[in-house]
Amino acid sequence: MYKTNNKEADLLLNLIRATLKGEPLQKVDGADMNALLELANRQQVYNLVLPLLEQKKMLTDAEYKSWRNYKLSEITKTLTINNERKAVCEKLEEQGIDYMFLKGLVIRDYYPKSSMRQMSDNDIMFDASRADDLIKIMKAQGFYLASAGGATYDFGKPPCTIEFHRTLFIKKEQYDFELDPWLRAKRIDDTHQFAMDSDDNLIYSLCHMYKHYVGGGCGIRFLCDTYVLLNGGEYDFDYINPTLERFNIADFSKTVFNLVDVVFNDKEPGEDEKALLCVMLGDTVFGKTLTVEDKINQSGGRFKYLLERIFPSKKIMFGTYQKLNSAPYLLPYYYMVRLHDRWKYNRNKVKSELRQIQKKD
Repeated sequence: MYKTNNKEADLLLNLIRATLKGEPLQKVDGADMNALLELANRQQVYNLVLPLLEQKKMLTDAEYKSWRNYKLSEITKTLTINNERKAVCEKLEEQGIDYMFLKGLVIRDYYPKSSMRQMSDNDIMFDASRADDLIKIMKAQGFYLASAGGATYDFGKPPCTIEFHRTLFIKKEQYDFELDPWLRAKRIDDTHQFAMDSDDNLIYSLCHMYKHYVGGGCGIRFLCDTYVLLNGGEYDFDYINPTLERFNIADFSKTVFNLVDVVFNDKEPGEDEKALLCVMLGDTVFGKTLTVEDKINQSGGRFKYLLERIFPSKKIMFGTYQKLNSAPYLLPYYYMVRLHDRWKYNRNKVKSELRQIQKKD
């Protein structure tokens, strides 16, 4: 198997490969298990590798306790989110709103166990003509509207975040070509839920990966997703390849497919594959994470950053609160609504950010 210059990264890749392929683990001597935990956590793959670490008895009691705490926290969070999502989907059915699962909610079913695929939020496509009804449903379920800019309505109810997609992409900002998932989707039984076409799902997964890759980087979980998708389905590449060309990501996708063969099938890597793997192992699942200090520097100072956080741009406000499009004079009121919701639902996060803003150099 291809080796990097980092023992923890090598062990992580070996654990992932052995788990997903069901083959013997190739041990890596000298790896720091605490550093491995930190890497797996940043990459959101510790649920994927922990079972094998337990089975092979590779952890000390203290190390296992640390891993177990992560595991129990994730299980508790997942149960809560699953219950919240189920309740929301029941309301969508009652109201007759068409919807389909996206991203992790689809990809997790390709893993040996769905719990192995961690998710930071839930992504659901919905009939955008029913946006007002959706907002009423979510508020009745105790969610607050965090944002409605770009392609999604983002709803929060800690620890749950559900992103409802009006469209897959922000046309002209992300890609010049649009992919309409409804065209090839299939209705599930006699419900309002649709299943995304497997070809479109693979295309969308690659597009989503590329967006993060160019926007700051993407983690190894994206490679795991690509492997399980390719390994778990049959695809029409006479449809997929021209579509990837239209998105201008055909070369990137080829590098991703080649890297899958490098990591999982012992193919010799080229320079493109080596560079992509280096990016994937470099930081978090979604690439470089900007600190508050980074954002302050980009804004031009603490005061300007604080003003931007309290009074975001009109574009953000009008996208989040649709009423402003017909009643722009209510903007001051909705700034107060936004502050109220942030303090009510994300108080600890707000306090933490304020403390970081107040730090002196």
